Amino acid sequence: MKKKVLLSSIATIALCLCLIAGSTFALFTDSTNFNIAVTAGDVEILSTAEVVATYSANGPVNEHDDVYLKDENGAYYEHQAQTPGQSINGGTAIVENGGTLVIDRLTPGDKVDVKINTQNLGDVAFRYRYTIKIANDNGLAKGMVLTTHSSEEYEAVKSFTSEWFPVVEAGDTTTDLSKMISLELPVYAGNEYQSEAEGRAPEADGLPGTKSVEYTILVEAVQGNAVTTENETFVELLTPPTQNQVQLALENEGTVDLGGQTLGLEEALEAFGKDATFKNATIDATNAAPYGEPQLALYLQQADLTLEEGATIIAGADYGIFGMYVNSVTLAEGSKIIVHDGSVAIWLQVMGDTFDLTFGAQGLIVDENGAACTEKVISVTSAGTFNFYVPSVAAYNEYSQMISYDTTAQDVNWYVGDVLYMHNGVLVTA
Repeated sequence: MKKKVLLSSIATIALCLCLIAGSTFALFTDSTNFNIAVTAGDVEILSTAEVVATYSANGPVNEHDDVYLKDENGAYYEHQAQTPGQSINGGTAIVENGGTLVIDRLTPGDKVDVKINTQNLGDVAFRYRYTIKIANDNGLAKGMVLTTHSSEEYEAVKSFTSEWFPVVEAGDTTTDLSKMISLELPVYAGNEYQSEAEGRAPEADGLPGTKSVEYTILVEAVQGNAVTTENETFVELLTPPTQNQVQLALENEGTVDLGGQTLGLEEALEAFGKDATFKNATIDATNAAPYGEPQLALYLQQADLTLEEGATIIAGADYGIFGMYVNSVTLAEGSKIIVHDGSVAIWLQVMGDTFDLTFGAQGLIVDENGAACTEKVISVTSAGTFNFYVPSVAAYNEYSQMISYDTTAQDVNWYVGDVLYMHNGVLVTA
């Protein structure tokens, strides 16, 4: 689409000069005029959607590194490229009129890569963003997974709006403005997304038998110096994913994003051999069943952890995070771990010779009342070099009292901002 931000206009100013010498003389007159032409700048873009690749699940394969998909029965698959716009079992993905993406007859494991192509047709600097949203849903949207241009993954998306992209200069027609997104019906999608599953009447859930979804892609542009109040991504989910879906997301991709919604755990989430990232997600283990003996929210094994902005873990009665053979944990600004009386935020047995624990800001580990903890709620075991990163001296004072370790078996370094660090409790000039 194009958005005009100014009105085209022409302003004319006529100036007349007149000299009258007297009534007994001839009348001499003269005049001059000129126009001031003001032409508005033009913010104009042309955007289209293009299906560039289609994949279907191929299996069985053995589990290996980053190239596998896991279904609900524990079988592994790989994505295999198909003819663009077609899936292996007869499904199609078609862009109609340049902006409406219709995907139907997909089966679990089918994935469609879509490129949003944008051209600059205007003559002024501008910024732009895109939105993908459901136009019509006949029961399939809840099972779909959207991967955005920045590799963020969302399940059961109602709408997603990107951040505003950087300014494109006036007359720039060479910069690639295209963005790639993907839509997928994952291999763990259940029979509820089948058009007429065995034992289910075609309209048992209030919907006709054929399951389908139609998405609309919208691209907006504004002049480069426009003030935009919402400069971050915005996602709206149809329903929060189930615990089983979140667990499978960890096993397949290592990322959990609930779009700001809360998942109340029935049992601990597990990340084995696959680094875990949480964002825009509240993981509440208050009522989770014990994992063996302890009650905990997240169990890591040979898997490093990152809590990004918007991620909150509410610890159970014993632990928030329990890790075996972990090399790195990062708590970014805007994340949080909430502990209860007697519970521990993080317990870790590290795997390698060096372990990194990074705090992006103060106040990321708090009690139920939101106050910084004064107890030893972080425990790290095993020998080796431990590097703790904090942004300020105040953050060092806060977190240093929370960590329990044995300095006789460990080499401990605290890095404070970019200038100072503490080595086994001794201030050292960097």
